[in-house]
Amino acid sequence: MDIAIYNFDIYQGNDDVYILKIEEIKENDVSSNFNLTNYQFVLTIKDNAISDPISTLSTDNGNIKLGVFDDNNVFTESDNTPYLIKIYFPHLLTEKLYAPKYKYDLFGFKPDGSREVFLRGDINVTRSILYGKSSLRHY
Repeated sequence: MDIAIYNFDIYQGNDDVYILKIEEIKENDVSSNFNLTNYQFVLTIKDNAISDPISTLSTDNGNIKLGVFDDNNVFTESDNTPYLIKIYFPHLLTEKLYAPKYKYDLFGFKPDGSREVFLRGDINVTRSILYGKSSLRHY
């Protein structure tokens, strides 16, 4: 799997939620849902590409969940062939993000312990008068 580049836009002090659909490209440029069964995920947030992480979101701490869309196109947690990653940036984290930009990596860990980078990019932080709101985005 190639490493995708994606930038998150976060509002300082908000609870921000992103739902990302993971697909793989097969022959003839046909895409299909990527099966995330038994994966664990960790998203590390850093000041820059070579610094130590300042925060970590993961499936272990409940800030990353795996699932599918139900019949009403609503995210539903599922261990049965999940293809969506729901990432929750809690306000307790976002209120401490003072710089306008951070770097992140999203790692997937397979059951055999091997690690794969799924996404990387920037986290753009907007200081906001909407402090304390929440937002949900599907990508």
